[in-house]
Amino acid sequence: MRGQLLFSLIMGTTAGIALWIFGLLGIFPDGRTYALAFGAFFGAMELVPYLGPVLGALPPVLVALLGDPLTALWVGLLFLALQQLEATSSPRRCSGTPCGSTRSSSSSPCSWGPRSTGSSGRSSRCRSRPWGARRWST
Repeated sequence: MRGQLLFSLIMGTTAGIALWIFGLLGIFPDGRTYALAFGAFFGAMELVPYLGPVLGALPPVLVALLGDPLTALWVGLLFLALQQLEATSSPRRCSGTPCGSTRSSSSSPCSWGPRSTGSSGRSSRCRSRPWGARRWST
């Protein structure tokens, strides 16, 4: 839990700094004013699984949309970039998960379905046979 809180704090801080920079550059003037609030909200929403990052990005995008649709596009792209950074960084380092797998390996087809143990006694979800091959029993 501490790792998830740390990761949310990092993401919220990053979002707040990025919005503040957008405000300084004139891309999103309200970003400079509300960077702290938007960053804190985004960090808090990072704790919500699946929908949290989307819900966290909505307020700044909607505020930007009130001003200019092009600004809203840039703010949306900023949050998309933040999500890409989150996906490529390792939250396991913050949470200390002993698992050696990456996020993408948990969503691979090999991790779906029941586990089977091979002749070596290792637990595996993938089979080495081609999809159409039949197992002949004698």
